[in-house]
Amino acid sequence: MLSLVQVFVSEAKKKKFNKLLLFGTEGTMKDTYFKELFEKEGIQVVTPSEEDCKWIGWYIENELEHGVITKDTKEKFIEIANKGYSDLGVDAIILGCTELPMVYGDVELKIPTLDATKIHIQNIIDEILR
Repeated sequence: MLSLVQVFVSEAKKKKFNKLLLFGTEGTMKDTYFKELFEKEGIQVVTPSEEDCKWIGWYIENELEHGVITKDTKEKFIEIANKGYSDLGVDAIILGCTELPMVYGDVELKIPTLDATKIHIQNIIDEILR
């Protein structure tokens, strides 16, 4: 079994990221299990403001999980990502929810994203081929 969080940690170490912005459901962003594994490896994980966390969580659950994404929603997600880059000085964004690539998949941000689905699937394939 491959831990998604451990796979993220390995990817962040490989890319030499020191500070990451975590996007996901509100529970994922508030809980410490994600952050603790990164911090053991010397990588800081931060989340958006409480208001932005609530907004992200609501839109994941009420739009993205239903395959809905509006232009306004996408623009707000991009704004929050860019704010994380400029205000928090992060190296990359963890897309810690499988629906988030629907928002960021075709967007060029100022910083890279770590896509949970792609990274996990690639690691599963790598493990099978070993």
